[in-house]
Amino acid sequence: MIRFCLPGLFLLAALFHTPAFAQEIASAYTKHDYETCRELPSPEPDVIDLRECDGFGGFKVRWGGAPDATWIEFAASETAQDLKLGSFFVVGTTIEWRGPVKNGVIQPQTAIVRYHTGSSIQSQPHSSLVIYRLTGTPCAVSTLPGSTPKANEVARLTADETGEDTPCY
Repeated sequence: MIRFCLPGLFLLAALFHTPAFAQEIASAYTKHDYETCRELPSPEPDVIDLRECDGFGGFKVRWGGAPDATWIEFAASETAQDLKLGSFFVVGTTIEWRGPVKNGVIQPQTAIVRYHTGSSIQSQPHSSLVIYRLTGTPCAVSTLPGSTPKANEVARLTADETGEDTPCY
């Protein structure tokens, strides 16, 4: 017969919730000049420009450009996901890839990308951070105004709490 000691169970649970047992999450960064990436067939030639760049950890970055916006995706799709950024937005050139470190290598599970937004394509005085889930079917899962206090830290916390079951929006 096995007997469990309640204080012993609490001690065991506390040990497994210590940083020694926590999975290390880290970031890697890539910078992209999207217009120099490999050109893809466009669903609307002369209106939408599509490019594919190498990302990080085996991921491809698909860039789309239209007269009123530019965006990225991490999976091929027929239509761009509504990022809920307004009518005019331009994707930033830096991608932050977040994920656990295994054998000294970051395994990206999320990505954080800054978009510049505004009332016209010529003027984007605001920014938003978009958090993408890379596991399962990659998609945008959250948006955070760039003006949020400690926006980058909040975006990282959100990214780190994102799982494969986090719904797309």
